[in-house]
Amino acid sequence: MLALVLLTAALNGEPVASLQELGRALHACFRPPPHSAGSQMTVRFNLTRDGAVQGKPAITYAKLQGSAEHQRAFVAAVLASLAACTPVALSPSFAGAIAGRPFTLRFFGAGGAGPNRDSKI
Repeated sequence: MLALVLLTAALNGEPVASLQELGRALHACFRPPPHSAGSQMTVRFNLTRDGAVQGKPAITYAKLQGSAEHQRAFVAAVLASLAACTPVALSPSFAGAIAGRPFTLRFFGAGGAGPNRDSKI
């Protein structure tokens, strides 16, 4: 819920100004699909100064559970969440500090380890 508030704040003119806020804001759009319990994925990507994803996110780790259809749904949900949450509004000083630097975010399936806050940003 806090992540949703942070994302809303960023969209309402209060830009994200820290790594912790960024991780929460990017996780705010992720909704684990049904039948994704036990699945995990880590994604690495760069952001531009304007908060957009630069290039294609790279999947650096995946532990996928369930049928092939459920696995595809989990991967699609992770990638769609990044597309939906970006560009994210960044404060000017924060944008200058992070532009072009790699980030990794870890996503968990439904019922996984916490509300997808295990970000390594």
